[in-house]
Amino acid sequence: PDFDVAKFCKEIGMSRTLLNRKIQELSGLSTAKFIQNYRLKLSWEILSKNRIAKNMNITDIAYEVGFSDPKYFTRCFHKHFGILPSAIITKKE
Repeated sequence: PDFDVAKFCKEIGMSRTLLNRKIQELSGLSTAKFIQNYRLKLSWEILSKNRIAKNMNITDIAYEVGFSDPKYFTRCFHKHFGILPSAIITKKE
């Protein structure tokens, strides 16, 4: 959760404006949305790998990928993928 746009700018060595412009050109997303989508894709990978997800609940996965609120994570996940994260876990069992 500590990795935000400001930290991304610092790590990559670009100003906020330039980074946002580059991310927008390449992905069509704002930098914040780009980071969020990366976290969601990472969570999908974790959930899809049953051996890893089996030992983790949704809250654990939300925190693992950088969300600080599991309910917000679930809403974002559902909006992005059209399925609840819990449905992926139960589908694997």
